[in-house]
Amino acid sequence: MRQLRRRGLKAITQPATTALTTAARARAALPAAGLSADNAILGGQIDALSAAICGYLRIPATLDGKVTLGSQRVLEKIDIVRGLETFYLSRAPVMFVSAVAQIHLLTLDDEVLLATELEILSDDGLVRFLDDDGKGRDVSGTAIIEYTAGYSLPSNDPAITNAALLPVAIEQAMFLLLKGQTSVAKRDPTIRSESSDEVDSFTYFSEGGMAVAWREAAAYLDAYRRIIRS
Repeated sequence: MRQLRRRGLKAITQPATTALTTAARARAALPAAGLSADNAILGGQIDALSAAICGYLRIPATLDGKVTLGSQRVLEKIDIVRGLETFYLSRAPVMFVSAVAQIHLLTLDDEVLLATELEILSDDGLVRFLDDDGKGRDVSGTAIIEYTAGYSLPSNDPAITNAALLPVAIEQAMFLLLKGQTSVAKRDPTIRSESSDEVDSFTYFSEGGMAVAWREAAAYLDAYRRIIRS
C-alpha cells in the first residue's frame, strides 16, 4: 500500500514568468551559435525548452495544467495513509522570508496547525511534522499545505522576490539545448557526413543532434530532478 496519495496541486498565484533565461542572456552566452535575431522566435524557443526542462526535472503541474520552476504560491492536499515521518512537497525550494518558511496554511484532518509545526529539512522539499517538543513525529490523515516555493528566474527582477536564484547549472543546460536546437535547424537533413581534404571528415550522430544536446544537458540537470514519492 502506498504511504501517501497526492490529491492535487492548486495554484494560488501565477509566476510572473516561466522562462528559464532571456533572449539577451542566451545571445550573450552563445555569441557564435547563430540564435534567432527575432525576440519573438527566440522567446518561443526558450518557453518551449523551459517547459521541456520542467518535465525532465519531474516538476508537477498545477491543476490548471501549468508547470514552472518560478516562485509560486500553491496549495496541495495529501492523504497520508500510514504513519509517515518525512515526505516531499511537490514544489521546492520553499521560500524563506527573514528566516521564516513561507507556510501560509497547515491543517491535518481539519485541525489548523501552526506553520512552525512543519519543518523544512532540505532544499528539495523534504519536510516533517513536529510535536510539541520540536521533534519529528509520525502522522496520518489528510494534510493541506499552502506554501510558496520555487526560484527567482533570470527573467524576473531579483529585487522583487525573496526566492533563491535559479541554479546556474539549470540555465547552462538551457544554453546547451538552445545551441543544439539551432544547430539542428541549420543543418541540411539530407547530409549525413562532411569531409575536407584540408581539415578532416565528420559523420553526424545517427541519434540526432537534440538527443546529443539532451545528453549533455542531463549532466547539469540530474542533480535537480525532483524526488516525488506517492
